Amino acid sequence: MERLHIHTLKKQTMSGVVWNSIGLLGTQGIQFAVGIVMARLLLPADFGLVGMLSIFIMISQSFIDSGFGQALIRKADATEQDYSTVFIFNIIVSLAVYIVLYLSAPLISIFYREPQLTGIARITSLSLIINAFGLIHKTVFTKKMVFKAQALISLLSSVLCAPVGIYLAFCGKGVWALVFQSLASSLVNTVLLWFFNRWRPTLIFCKKTFDEMFSFGSKLLLSGLLDTVYSNLSQIIIGKVFNAESLGFYTRAYQLQALPVQSISQVVQNVTYPLYSKIQTDKPLLKSGFKTTSKMLAFLIFPICATLYLIAEPFIRLLLTEKWLPSVPIMKLFLLFGWLYPFHAINLNIIKVGGRSDLFLRLEIIKKVLVTISLAATVPFGIFPMIYGQMVCSVIAYFINTYYSGRMIGYHWTEQIKDMAPFFAATGLAFAAAELIAVHSKNDVVNIITVFFAGTVTYLALTYKFWRKESRLFFGKKEEVQI
Repeated sequence: MERLHIHTLKKQTMSGVVWNSIGLLGTQGIQFAVGIVMARLLLPADFGLVGMLSIFIMISQSFIDSGFGQALIRKADATEQDYSTVFIFNIIVSLAVYIVLYLSAPLISIFYREPQLTGIARITSLSLIINAFGLIHKTVFTKKMVFKAQALISLLSSVLCAPVGIYLAFCGKGVWALVFQSLASSLVNTVLLWFFNRWRPTLIFCKKTFDEMFSFGSKLLLSGLLDTVYSNLSQIIIGKVFNAESLGFYTRAYQLQALPVQSISQVVQNVTYPLYSKIQTDKPLLKSGFKTTSKMLAFLIFPICATLYLIAEPFIRLLLTEKWLPSVPIMKLFLLFGWLYPFHAINLNIIKVGGRSDLFLRLEIIKKVLVTISLAATVPFGIFPMIYGQMVCSVIAYFINTYYSGRMIGYHWTEQIKDMAPFFAATGLAFAAAELIAVHSKNDVVNIITVFFAGTVTYLALTYKFWRKESRLFFGKKEEVQI
């Protein structure tokens, strides 16, 4: 058994969190700024057209990875043969998927009654092949918890490709500005992954390795497909039943509320999955790490969502102009339950680390049945009832996820809620005070600044003991643990 210093584990984790945050939040920040410029230059319908294709691209990406990346990360003794086998599989599947999408593009156009989608789908889908060449390089980095290089790659890619989209949008190319910016980003990101990561594939495909990876990854693939389909089902329905403009408002509202929440969640997932995989046999240590992660997420996520809820209207009007104001009420609804997303993700990480991809799949099927019932009941009444239905499903899904993950590590949903409750209460008090203290001016900048600072200062004062204690988590005596 390898003896691992907790001090070393803390150092790796802290480094992972810092570099993941720099890479992801920096990248998202650049993309957000570019998105603002492009939202001013383009029409909501342009974003709606791209949104119509998102489900097809995401489903295809799930097929290409097939859960093999997570299987490699979880496997303690992964070999060069394992990596090369998965690499070859990724490339073959990406080519097959592209051919299917290329031939299906006219059918997608007919479904949405948007003739432009044929050409858009065929060009956008090229990113699937490009991304496939970098999947294993990214997996190798993640397994070794080398997050600094990934951060630099993401930042460089965003900086280098931002001018492409802005220039094309400024030249009046409409939706094609979004298409070619995305394609350029995939290409640059893959080239940089090959440059920074010296791993190179060999022409070895081992059936035994494939079967082993598939036994674990196939269930994650099916789970991922279900999640992708149902996460984007609302967009399909809105694009089909309503129009591209309505879908543009919907996707913009969703992206704005999801940007900070899912960015933080992704940082945590990227770090904790390989970390939990290292300590999966030590249940007390696993529970302790998970408990700390939950508290830190609650500490960060709750005030962020509250702030965005209070400043939604001036924020959108100031940055995106008044043509995007129909997104405001949609964004506020998403914020009422969007904060649950990171807690879904970390609970599901525990199930995957435990090797229960079969349970993971069963839970996804149960939750998707609930979503199907919800959509069937709410679609006839419009977009807002659909979102209310999603809210109910998200709450039910949280209790399902926590029930099973709690049984695996002894951290049940009642204890999780108890740990989150102080932050929820502090957020409510802080931002109720902020709404009263804030200067309600006709100037959007003044409104945003006053709400932000009044809420943040009050919240930090209320949670002073917690964040002071948790900030010292990574600075303690060296201890040892068997893993």
